Amino acid sequence: MKPLNIFTTLMTEDELHSLLRCAMELLENPGMRIESEKLREALSLAGACVDESTQIVKYPATLIEETISRAVAEESARREQSSGDTATAEGTITFSWHTPFMKTAPDFQVSLGGGCPLFYDYKTDSVRYSTEDDLIRMLHLAEGIPQIISAGNAVHCVIDKNGNNTLPQLMPILGAATIAKHSSKPGASALISPWQLDYLVAMGEVVRDGYDRYKSHPVFININDTIPPLRLSKPEGEVIEALAAKGLPVYILPMPLLGVTAPITVFASAATGIAEILGVWTGVKAINLDCPLECSVVSGAIEPRTGNPCFSAPEAIAVDLAVAQVFRSLGLRCGTGVGFIDACVPGTAAAYERTFKSTIAAMCGESNYPAGILAAGNIFSMEQLYIDLDIGAGQNHFMGLFDGNDLNNAVDLVRERGIGGFFMDTDHTVSNFREKVWVPQIFSRSKSKDPSEVPDMVGTAHERALQVIEQTTPYILPEDKSREIDRIVASAKSRMESL
Repeated sequence: MKPLNIFTTLMTEDELHSLLRCAMELLENPGMRIESEKLREALSLAGACVDESTQIVKYPATLIEETISRAVAEESARREQSSGDTATAEGTITFSWHTPFMKTAPDFQVSLGGGCPLFYDYKTDSVRYSTEDDLIRMLHLAEGIPQIISAGNAVHCVIDKNGNNTLPQLMPILGAATIAKHSSKPGASALISPWQLDYLVAMGEVVRDGYDRYKSHPVFININDTIPPLRLSKPEGEVIEALAAKGLPVYILPMPLLGVTAPITVFASAATGIAEILGVWTGVKAINLDCPLECSVVSGAIEPRTGNPCFSAPEAIAVDLAVAQVFRSLGLRCGTGVGFIDACVPGTAAAYERTFKSTIAAMCGESNYPAGILAAGNIFSMEQLYIDLDIGAGQNHFMGLFDGNDLNNAVDLVRERGIGGFFMDTDHTVSNFREKVWVPQIFSRSKSKDPSEVPDMVGTAHERALQVIEQTTPYILPEDKSREIDRIVASAKSRMESL
């Protein structure tokens, strides 16, 4: 699939340059508060001006430019190396560019993730805390969906298999272990403290059959958030330090909220997001030049009537795209916040918000197909997962319809059938209709005038998910590897008790 840059005039070249310049000026003055001691020390050695009393780092423009140049060179090399890989080609997005890929994956690709603490229960039409069994079930479902090429923690194991609350510091360990044991295509999970990283890497080595294979396609690591405006907290900074020291990908995610933690206007808010990404990236490169860099942006806007943050507002989407297109103009990639919508239950509102965000993003060249995530990343729904898969499949189909070769026999075909001709029985229709006409799996095209005859979208999605689970053999990690995962988890529990 090639991305259609229909909205290439969304910003002019001058506006893109101005946004980048403003971001760099912000990093020079007022700078960025970096609460991580090792990052500040590395930045100081690299040439930044560091005030230890305030933890504020002021970045010279030349230092930022060096970081951008390195990132561009690395991205160019990555694309050249992966040009034949279906899952890493231009126009596709997974949770991380370094996630594992399936050689037989279709063009339309999804990574299962989200780390939601809550789960939507269709049978009771209620929301509850997510459980270890919920995660196992979602991993089972992912095994039966070929479009899902990477399965991470759709939900957190807030409650374990015994019905007990999982200790927060143990949650990332239990989540990664569950993914390792129940997914043939493991992906991202949680990482909230640096001490957890050694155990997550150890589990990654088990499922990857060694460190070298793990290092080429890391799993069980997560994104890191800044705190807008222009702040990196100590906990996030320490995790980033640990990742950078091991040369593992650092994926940074600013979340500006217009009118609250960022200016109320789109370009000004976008400038702060760009600055935060570049500020963290520069710190990472100061620690380890070989550490891969990644980024996304998830913007929100204040809802005037309630004061609540809103992630599906047009202005929030505009900030995401402004940031992403600045990076795209440099030859880099930046994901957008398509996964964050405001609807808290699966259905019409969620379908509208997901379609609105993902369609605009795709038509601006920033294709992204998250699935199942509701309520700004707090609730996961397997019914919404299937609705989102239908939305993504339709968008992906649309983006691939524009083929100039289609004109080769158009004149002859229309001339053959003539004025008022009928085309349903032509060889051209027979040979092309399966590829050229998209048939939704969840959405109904019923033209009935009786509302009672219109299928329930959420109910259809629920039944489809249950059918796939029933027809799919669950993945079970080989026994010897499963025992090793258990040993790593036990070791992590002992370590946690000693902290």
